Amino acid sequence: AELTAALVWSIERLARRGCLSGDLERCAKDVARAVRFGGHVGAAALLCLEAIGARQLEEELVRASKRSDVFQRAAAAEASARRSSPKDWERIEALSCDEDSGVRRVLVNALAFKPSLRKVHLLIDRLEKEGSPPVHERVLGLLQNWSGLRHRFDPRPWRDWAHSLPLSWSPDKEPKFELARGATASFAGVPVSSERLCVLVDLSGSIRTPMGEGVTRRDYLESELESLLM
Repeated sequence: AELTAALVWSIERLARRGCLSGDLERCAKDVARAVRFGGHVGAAALLCLEAIGARQLEEELVRASKRSDVFQRAAAAEASARRSSPKDWERIEALSCDEDSGVRRVLVNALAFKPSLRKVHLLIDRLEKEGSPPVHERVLGLLQNWSGLRHRFDPRPWRDWAHSLPLSWSPDKEPKFELARGATASFAGVPVSSERLCVLVDLSGSIRTPMGEGVTRRDYLESELESLLM
């Protein structure tokens, strides 16, 4: 399964860079079979199908968006938001209210691709209803980034702004990616805003390398972990 995941990720990266060539129809069929693995492998396969532009994608997205597998629903959310075709929108709106905050967070992050007026209205709706602080902050960050305004969490001024926009609206300048504004902790300088966290620690010999007077990498790591978990 892990080998399949690595292969699918490689194909996706090539497709997004426009470097994938050969028999794409056959490639898409093979990738579609990997969706059946479920979990993170199936999720990676779904995103790969979206990157390829596979004709099987719509059928797979419909199934994945209704599964109990959180990974698959999250992948369906990202692929649908990236594509944002008219037939994706019913699914996007449904997944924006998914019971799992991780699925909602993935969807909001994917809405950053190709900003549109419809996405603005969806984000304002989530600003009013979102219950997860990290997702709530990300919604606000996108609206501020797209608009250049500094309104906060009250949806009313955002609605006033949205109603003033033309149907063909797009941001005046290319939106910049921003780190999560709602991070309440950090690890080695990296903001942490997730509600679920796994820290993998490499305890090989290099962990004892001195970083300064009487301080090793392990000392620094222990200090950072303590601050993170406080």
